Amino acid sequence: MKKTSVFIIMGIMVYIESFAQEKLRPTMNWNIAGQVLILTDFRGIGYLNIGGPNIRFIKNKNYVGLSFLPSFRLANEVNKSFFTPTTGFGLELGIKHIVFTSAFFYNSSAIKWKSASGIGYRFKI
Repeated sequence: MKKTSVFIIMGIMVYIESFAQEKLRPTMNWNIAGQVLILTDFRGIGYLNIGGPNIRFIKNKNYVGLSFLPSFRLANEVNKSFFTPTTGFGLELGIKHIVFTSAFFYNSSAIKWKSASGIGYRFKI
């Protein structure tokens, strides 16, 4: 009787464990992209971004998403550093390895938001 109970308990455990191995297909992916973006506001200020958190809707190897862009602001201004850290947000469109983005960055010295557009390269699909 004791051996039978042990075998029944082990059988139930194996049965339950077999369902734990099934993988569900996610409908939404959250990840950090391995990419490099160069953006400009077409008024002499550029932005360099290397990845950042985003929410993407992916279909095949293409995606569209909302991105937060920790970046370096590249501007040759008097009494300021050429590289200034900043954060922006915007929409991103990825087609295979090419990334197009339109973003907004806050300029604390001018106390206003600046829009910028750019292109980039995505390392991993």
